[in-house]
Amino acid sequence: MRIIEYFEQSNEMQKCLREQIVQGDWRATKYLYAVLEQEKLKARYGKSTRLLLLVEDDNLLAFCTLAERDEITEEETEPDMKPWIGFVYTFPKHRGNRYSEKLIRHACELAKDDGYGKIYLSSNEVGLYEKYGFVFLKMLHTVWGEETQVFMKELKEVRKGCNSKTREDSDCNKRKGGR
Repeated sequence: MRIIEYFEQSNEMQKCLREQIVQGDWRATKYLYAVLEQEKLKARYGKSTRLLLLVEDDNLLAFCTLAERDEITEEETEPDMKPWIGFVYTFPKHRGNRYSEKLIRHACELAKDDGYGKIYLSSNEVGLYEKYGFVFLKMLHTVWGEETQVFMKELKEVRKGCNSKTREDSDCNKRKGGR
């Protein structure tokens, strides 16, 4: 089992993943499928958007996004409210294995590596994201006019500028106690 990023996959693998995403039993899986088919995910959610997928062999178990924006109206979103975890989904036959937790932890690590001190999530689930360290922040509205809860999580040990591509930099090594 491993976490892969959709946009780092071949066109053939992306197609295979899309075909699995659309099989989900949640209305948002159909929407995500359509946005991916139209190649508009990054246009809608930010150019640095990542679609993280938990796979075993070529079978998709769960997924989520890590994005600059979410479905909250721009009027209600503060400029520093980013990044966002979205589209958190585990296929029914794989539920109960904490796969969402693995993806959320991975997304939080990526956000920390990118220098963020907080991460956000919108959902109407009660009691789910709190167990992953998120706290209720406030109620906001989606672009569809629906009210939704917004959660926030503080990211500890932020390594600003020390992302996976620059960890070998001397500045990053000095901050981490290296040579």
